[in-house]
Amino acid sequence: MNSIVLHSLAKLLQTHSCANADARCQKKRAADDSLICRVQRHPYSLRYNFNEREQLYDQDTLDRLKYLDLGDVDRKTQKWKPCKALRAGRWQYPAQLNEHFIPTVPRLFVAMQACTNEQFCDRKFQVSYLAKYAAGVDEKAQVSFTHTLNVPHTIDAHVHSLVNQKISGQALKSSKKQSTSLAREMPLTEMIWFCAGLPYVTYPTDMTHVSTMPPEYRYAIVKRQGTITRVAGGGGQLLPVEARHGLPEWRRFTQSQELTMQDYARGTYYIDGTTGFSLRPPELLMFDNLELYLKWFTFKSLPRQQQYVADDNLDACLWIDGACRRIKLRHAHVSDACQYIIGLLADPDIHNTHHAQHVHNAIFHRLQDEHNTHS
Repeated sequence: MNSIVLHSLAKLLQTHSCANADARCQKKRAADDSLICRVQRHPYSLRYNFNEREQLYDQDTLDRLKYLDLGDVDRKTQKWKPCKALRAGRWQYPAQLNEHFIPTVPRLFVAMQACTNEQFCDRKFQVSYLAKYAAGVDEKAQVSFTHTLNVPHTIDAHVHSLVNQKISGQALKSSKKQSTSLAREMPLTEMIWFCAGLPYVTYPTDMTHVSTMPPEYRYAIVKRQGTITRVAGGGGQLLPVEARHGLPEWRRFTQSQELTMQDYARGTYYIDGTTGFSLRPPELLMFDNLELYLKWFTFKSLPRQQQYVADDNLDACLWIDGACRRIKLRHAHVSDACQYIIGLLADPDIHNTHHAQHVHNAIFHRLQDEHNTHS
């Protein structure tokens, strides 16, 4: 097929018409609920341009993004801007005057020779569009039931045409019809997915909920058993404290930690995040910021048969807190933790500088070198 025929075919198929699209391209404006066409008319241009939107977020959202360190200061304007993945705008395509084309990929059109709708998407648009489909109405055909007069005890099921509720035009059109449907068609895979209780949307972020209110006002989980024997032994002694008896003074639990341990081991409730922060290993007492501690480290209870152990060698000793939980440093925050300790060493007013020096030399200095090697 020569270029002239392809050009004529593209003009025929890719020229947009709201009437020919049966109003599927229509969407409501948020301001006055009037309908507008979603297929943009592009001004005359011979090249692609990206027009970034400046006022995309309100000030409250910008303050939150700045607090999360999701941006930087623009060198030209000296104003703070979100990172590239959170910026958005609109692409302008090459276009002639008085054309209203549906955007497409030329090679794809030549291969398929059919109408296609393709768009350039920035990262913000990709994520927002995916979230819209994940949270939107599922596409399920309506099913209506009628009884048959000739055959008793028989019901006929009529499956209506599928309506894409995520397209505003189709949704508005279908809402005008009077439907007497009593059910919706569902595929077998969705039935199994629902019965198995599997998640429809997954995300890679771990969320930690911590209450900093007084203990009597915090939420808690009631224990299924009484005393936690891994923490409190039969003779009344605290096993984590006994395990560290022969270590230097700075590597032992403090008196306040021992009192908290006794309350946790013999109390009615399981440990919460704030109490767990109070029972952190003596080697990690220098991390005295609750938010950073919960963000940088992970916590997992020791197996029931494993007892609390504390090695004399600092670099070989496991981090186990007073609740018998194994503490590990997240790989993504190795540099953050190292820089935190270096900051402590540079501050002459910090009372535990000597302890931080020991931990840095034995553990974090080596961790930083290994992290830089693998990065």
